[in-house]
Amino acid sequence: MKFSTPLKLFSVSCLVAWAAVNCGAPEEDKETEKASTSASETSTSTGGSTTTQTSGSSGSSGSSCTATANTTATNTLSTYGCALLTRDTTSCKASREAQGLSGFWLKFSCSVTLTKSGNNVVIATKNLPDTKSFYYSSTDACYEAFSSTARKANPNKIASKTVSLTVPYAPTAAATASATPEGIIGVALNGVAIYDNSAAPGDDIFNEEATFDKCDGHPDMSSTYHYHTEPGAITNSDSNFIGVLRDGFPVYGRNDYNTTTAASGLDSAGGKTGKTVDSPNTDVYHYHLNLQSNGTKSAYFISAGYYKGTPGTCTGCQ
Repeated sequence: MKFSTPLKLFSVSCLVAWAAVNCGAPEEDKETEKASTSASETSTSTGGSTTTQTSGSSGSSGSSCTATANTTATNTLSTYGCALLTRDTTSCKASREAQGLSGFWLKFSCSVTLTKSGNNVVIATKNLPDTKSFYYSSTDACYEAFSSTARKANPNKIASKTVSLTVPYAPTAAATASATPEGIIGVALNGVAIYDNSAAPGDDIFNEEATFDKCDGHPDMSSTYHYHTEPGAITNSDSNFIGVLRDGFPVYGRNDYNTTTAASGLDSAGGKTGKTVDSPNTDVYHYHLNLQSNGTKSAYFISAGYYKGTPGTCTGCQ
């Protein structure tokens, strides 16, 4: 298990009171001068043109949250009340199959653009969750109030961010595992960025968990919404497909395929060779959510902090 910075522990009372007084909060979450709780405008340049985006906005109009389109809530709820979702991908299935994509690639939401290019797949996303969140502006259709004594919002807001990852279609293991960087290390099936098991420099990821929303994500100071740990809208104590890391290897839930027990025999990168729900007859290398602890707190992280393979390129990952 890799941590990029020394652990910094805070008292429980400090975390509960933090929303009001910012008592001992992680640096990422107390930069009030850099990330206001009110909506702010940012500009991004793509292909010579500049697009103005509003932080805290999903782009939805009227009273309907368009980000949640084509999703259906199940009765499976996380500890904090996030419903496990099913996603209708029928409208993009044929075009993906026509490119030669199959298996877990067909499970990506249609809001995510997949393009097979030679031996690679290009994944393009706007990085907006398909769940509601208190990290949107309160006037946004995708805003949802959330009250918990264990979790409080940081000052940042969600904003659309264009991200494009090029990953190997048939990944292979590198001679040695390599450490994952800060920022985006992969993408979940709903288009949300995946970060590793470390926090911003000077922070403790286990305390930073107190700033996750109901569905286990939060935005950083660049308004990039992301997951570090088990995302309740995608997986809940199961072996569901979660997403792909930048080395092209897929990530699955905490359990081994076709079992109700946590995956065993994981290597230092948090993966193993075995069967999955998308490869039930052939052993393939894949990652699992893996339980990590700082001695006091524990969580199921998406990444152990290493790539098994060679990561592809990414635009917008930092």
